[in-house]
Amino acid sequence: MNQILNPTIEKIMDVLLDHPNVGYSKKELAEAAGISRSALYNSWDTLEENKIVKKKKKYGGTTLYRLNPDSDLVNHLGRIIDADIKVEKEKIEA
Repeated sequence: MNQILNPTIEKIMDVLLDHPNVGYSKKELAEAAGISRSALYNSWDTLEENKIVKKKKKYGGTTLYRLNPDSDLVNHLGRIIDADIKVEKEKIEA
């Protein structure tokens, strides 16, 4: 199995987690993540194999992708992020 969370995938997931309902073309996703398109394409199979992304719709000839809300991995990461935010809020309020 490929390493799931390499630096490229972390950058892609940061964008997707920050904007879970936005549909991105592969080009837009690479730009938003600050990575080259070749880096995105090199990681794309891992994103699909682990069901991190799903097709949102086609716009003209371009397929748009978004975060997959049905993914166990995505949901697990979401819970970790929520717990981290809660801890940070408690630190601020203390």
